[in-house]
Amino acid sequence: MLRIIAFISGLICLVCACNNDLATIGQEMINNNNYIGEESITISNTATIKADSFITSCGLHPSEYITQLVMGKYEDEYSGTTVATPCFQVAPSTVLTLPNNAVLDSMTLNFTYAGNLWGDTLYNVKLQKFDLYQLKEFPELNYDDDAFYYNTQPINKGKLLASTEFYPFRSNLAKAHFKIDQEVGEDLFERMMYRRNKEDDIYDSGTTGNFSYYNFLQYFKGLAIVAHPDNNCLMTIHALSDSLYMQFHYSVNGTSSTLRFPLTQKEYQYNQIINTPTTTFQSLTDQEQEVTFEEAKVAFTQGLCGYMTKLTLPEAPRYDKYMTIIKAQLEIKPDFMYNNPIAPPNTINVYTTNDLNEFTGLLYNNSKSTVTGVLVKNDQNTDDTRYIFDMTEYYQNLSAAPPTNQGQQILLSVPNDGYSSKGISFDQMVILEAPILRVYYAKYK
Repeated sequence: MLRIIAFISGLICLVCACNNDLATIGQEMINNNNYIGEESITISNTATIKADSFITSCGLHPSEYITQLVMGKYEDEYSGTTVATPCFQVAPSTVLTLPNNAVLDSMTLNFTYAGNLWGDTLYNVKLQKFDLYQLKEFPELNYDDDAFYYNTQPINKGKLLASTEFYPFRSNLAKAHFKIDQEVGEDLFERMMYRRNKEDDIYDSGTTGNFSYYNFLQYFKGLAIVAHPDNNCLMTIHALSDSLYMQFHYSVNGTSSTLRFPLTQKEYQYNQIINTPTTTFQSLTDQEQEVTFEEAKVAFTQGLCGYMTKLTLPEAPRYDKYMTIIKAQLEIKPDFMYNNPIAPPNTINVYTTNDLNEFTGLLYNNSKSTVTGVLVKNDQNTDDTRYIFDMTEYYQNLSAAPPTNQGQQILLSVPNDGYSSKGISFDQMVILEAPILRVYYAKYK
């Protein structure tokens, strides 16, 4: 028995230390019937599904507020056309007492690029155009749903306040801003200089309802940044009070000054994200529906649009008592190229699901470790780039106590896809070959 244990321990060390062909490990050293075998199982039960709606706000959870908003439009051959419109509020943090001889020069909305841009900025650079609208209605909070806004939240646009345009390069984005309609600026500025009676004073700093400057937010209900139809980029901007703000530029007796109204009321911020699918996936109007890999010849997962890949994992191989699983991994070969306008994500999240394609939890290897896909690039041969999902312990546990039902159904999702407020991603994993489960086992006898 001690010899058998020592043999298995040695094999495991070899497997962990090497990513090459495991079937050849130790063959020259083993002179009996002991060996490492490999079994490859093609996962034919593969499909694409689409979340019909997903959260794009923090609701009543300000400790997990959104730190980025996304704006723009992009058309992709797999996901179709995606349009993102950020909605948010600005308000005074303090109100200065302005002298009656102050003169408004201009008012701007300043935003700061957050470092994520999806689109072709190498071969098809286009001028990106955006309009800034004042919201006509203040968004309502649905307290029965924890006050979350979803990607399908409507936008009640009011007056067009400004337009801007720029080429999608970092240097241009650093200078981009909106110059707001002068009439709107004069109205807000004069109300600061000449404070009216309490009923009509929009700068009363008292708290009414859930927030300060209630009167201002009822008068100036918020803003939306809307992309023009011919744009071809999506980009992120910081949703922080020092990065997204409305600014008054004014002078007093020839001395220039500025006054900021910063981003406020994070629970009312959200992204409206509308995706119009390609013909291949236009049937995905409900999350329960699927388009199989067999019929589409492709499956994919992509952030911001709600697309996810669904797999039914094979059952654990039923080996005899002299065979032990020493490694199991799911391999997915993505359609990959460098400088792709839509980058592949570095990791893929794995969720358990059911026949209705609902999220039922994360897939775990053990009580502390979730299964995650990791992009492993091959710089010498991009065709060999693939996602590796280590499922060793998952299949070892299944093999020890095999279930009687069918294999586990899972959903593959891009991290921070609207289900988390920590960030957003339009990254995409495109699958043109059926995924494979590779099981390596040791036979000792």
